[in-house]
Amino acid sequence: MQARAGFEKLAPTTSAGGAQMFETIVLAVDGSVQSNRAADLAGVLAKHSGGRILAVHVKELMAGRAAGPVHVDEDEIVAAIRARVQHLNDDGINAELQVTSTMMGGPAHVIAAAAAREAADVIVTGTRGHTALAGVVLGSVAQRLLHLAPCPVLVVPGGIASGERGAEPTGAAVAG
Repeated sequence: MQARAGFEKLAPTTSAGGAQMFETIVLAVDGSVQSNRAADLAGVLAKHSGGRILAVHVKELMAGRAAGPVHVDEDEIVAAIRARVQHLNDDGINAELQVTSTMMGGPAHVIAAAAAREAADVIVTGTRGHTALAGVVLGSVAQRLLHLAPCPVLVVPGGIASGERGAEPTGAAVAG
């Protein structure tokens, strides 16, 4: 995996005391372009720190008469995510995929629970770049994670890796 422009600056190999910074990284993935950008950054962090990645994909289900996955192409999404995780492994990064299902509106809870169970050092997720108001109205997994996560959350803005917002990753937000 080639590091994206500027991501190297975000990947310290050790803390001031020499301890490993990111031993366990939980990566929230949904198959979107933004999720792929977050995967790129998580890969750089893991590679530089010698850590491992647990990629978590949550299939949202609808209840009622239209019961089933929210996304009709869920099988293709999962296949693409599996290929992305395999690519990380091919690059020498210890990465595994956890796929779970939950009712609509629950992915942040599942991701936060995985981070707690794995004693994650950081959660890396992408965002679609909605305004704060749109995030509240439409619902944002990244925003919910900021309130639920047991560890810092690194949110990768939509254009950070592609150069849409410049080559520097100054827009990345970390909460914790």
